[in-house]
Amino acid sequence: MVALLHYLTAIYIICILLATDVSATLKINEIYPAPESGEYEWVEVYNNEDKAIDITGDYITDDTSISSHKLKFDINEIPALGFVIATTSGSVLNNNDGDSAILRNGNGDIIESIAYSGSFNSEKSYIRCDDNWFISTIITKNTANDNACLALTPTPTLTPTPTITPTPEPTTTPKPTMTPTLSPSPTAKPTPTPKPSLTPTGKPTPSTITTVSTSAKYLITAATPAVLGAKTEKKDPPPLSKIFAAVAFIFSLLTIIAVFLKMKMKHEKNS
Repeated sequence: MVALLHYLTAIYIICILLATDVSATLKINEIYPAPESGEYEWVEVYNNEDKAIDITGDYITDDTSISSHKLKFDINEIPALGFVIATTSGSVLNNNDGDSAILRNGNGDIIESIAYSGSFNSEKSYIRCDDNWFISTIITKNTANDNACLALTPTPTLTPTPTITPTPEPTTTPKPTMTPTLSPSPTAKPTPTPKPSLTPTGKPTPSTITTVSTSAKYLITAATPAVLGAKTEKKDPPPLSKIFAAVAFIFSLLTIIAVFLKMKMKHEKNS
């Protein structure tokens, strides 16, 4: 049962790898919806991968279902970390109330969709700054938006920190020290020493001294302490099911690595 679970997991991972769409690395980077008379609308797309991507059949459309509302690319491959422009001679993108620029692949599947709003003219574009979008008066067609994004970020004004003036502590006036007046101690009278009286001494009574001799033997017994309740457990060898599950897991892992390497070699060969 465990081996079957590992096998199904390996198949699931392989399916995810095969279903990965490289076109997800394409990002809409800038939208120019309001050109001057005689110029064209355009949408800039950026490839954030370090390898070229085939964009044959890809196009830009708005949020309507009109088939003629398309901006097309004039090349079939976007270079690594490069830009590409989709344009049209017609009017697709709304420049007054807002619209959407939707990047689709040749099958019509949505790769990315960006909605915008506001009033635009030929001196404004809609740019991406990280994952946020802004209306900018710096148009950066076919280049990165770094300078335009920096111009949108205001420089913070530094507010000086007020200097704290310490409050002086009040001076304490010392209190006068009271010196006690010593009174003379009275002189004690001498106590008379009594004379010793002589007491007759009787005859000494002989004392009987009894000597007790005791001998004892001590027996020291050394014993190894035993822990009550302790049991010696016998370790059983691991069951065959665990060994079989480990072998199946290693086999699944090697299969995944082999498939991944084969896919990578095939992808590099196609690139």
